[in-house]
Amino acid sequence: MPPSFKTKVTSKNSLKEAKCIPILIHGDGVEFVDSDSVEVLSAGPLLGTGDSMDCMFLIGTLPYSVTHKIKASGSRVVNASWKGPMEKIAESFTHCLHGHNGDGMPIAGGYRFVIWAISGDNEHHANFFGLPHWSMHDWCGACNCNTSSRNGLVFRKRKWSETVVEAELARRYSNNAIFKVPGVTTATVEDDPLHDLYTHGVAGILIGSALHTMIYKEGRGRQNTPPAHRLSLIWQKIKALCVDLEVTNEMSQLSLAHIHTPDKPHSTHTYFKAKGHHTKVILPVIAKLCEVADDGSEMHKHRNLALRAIADFCALLDVAPVVPSDSQADLAVKFMDEFLAESEWLNEWAQRNDKMIFNLVNKHHYCWHLSRKFRFLNPRFTWTFKTEDYVGKISTLGHNCSMGKTKLMVPGAIAEKYRECEHLRLTRGDFRDN
Repeated sequence: MPPSFKTKVTSKNSLKEAKCIPILIHGDGVEFVDSDSVEVLSAGPLLGTGDSMDCMFLIGTLPYSVTHKIKASGSRVVNASWKGPMEKIAESFTHCLHGHNGDGMPIAGGYRFVIWAISGDNEHHANFFGLPHWSMHDWCGACNCNTSSRNGLVFRKRKWSETVVEAELARRYSNNAIFKVPGVTTATVEDDPLHDLYTHGVAGILIGSALHTMIYKEGRGRQNTPPAHRLSLIWQKIKALCVDLEVTNEMSQLSLAHIHTPDKPHSTHTYFKAKGHHTKVILPVIAKLCEVADDGSEMHKHRNLALRAIADFCALLDVAPVVPSDSQADLAVKFMDEFLAESEWLNEWAQRNDKMIFNLVNKHHYCWHLSRKFRFLNPRFTWTFKTEDYVGKISTLGHNCSMGKTKLMVPGAIAEKYRECEHLRLTRGDFRDN
């Protein structure tokens, strides 16, 4: 249990750690028919282990096509159809926090459930909770950076500063009912390593760019060795390094399409197009490969330093407990600051040499905040690897419930089938959802 647990929640009654269960809320949209996606809101224990169906429990669903959207401040468009349901959901979580219902009757056998984290990707946080979106002028809810005077992508001489919790409490950014639950603020909303680091994330950008520098050694134009042949040789070295480093690589092949748009190697930004898990696994291997291939140039030096720093940061996530030690927290900041400084240098080098590699994006900034919040909660316990699997299963269920029904009827059908499924899972040990 995090040491700051007792100070996070405002309650008149004392909180006994043995009776408190930290809760994770997750939201995401997932396609359930070709022309529509469904919003899936769920909750589960922060420290849960096992199958995703055992760790997350459905709160509600609603197809995007039947939701009512309203324009909020700036250019934000938020989902208004959840306003009424979210009021009831927030009220229920408040009762769970205090341990009794509105009539003062004890609930859940004296246990209390505290919303410890809200997870999901940036798109969902913006569309559902009305938090800042990367396309806005003031695009980060955790600091005062913007697209002009306080550039959030300048790390070596940054001019922006973090938002303190007191300022957020004085002027709530979002009016979503979930933030009315005691102890829940925008600081409860966690950055997601799956999307910020791996899936189209900063590690993917660095891996793709590093491979690009090894494949197109002669720059633009004709290569002395065909790029596909060079990549084939690189792939053989990667497989050999996986054996040496005892890394289980589940990728069956590596093609140019994993790195850049086919037939456009120099006109589109480069990143490693693979599943988040594959990117996570192959990162330390690419770091070692580039160290071996170092030619002594300045670019190779900074490229390798960036790879080593982000690989060390990701490795730290895997070994640190739910609340890291002070030394681990300091290391997380050190590794991320090194990575971001090297990434900034590499981006400047790429721009000087007219190359579409080592691109700096908003996710680099989100990772800066990720490393600072690591001190209070290891993001490994809130990343969306498992919850993505969960919403995929709800998507399959939604597709099966959509036959012969209007889209407004789909949420009720999903809820009914889900209750039946959970009943069988909880009462029959031999029942499996697959």
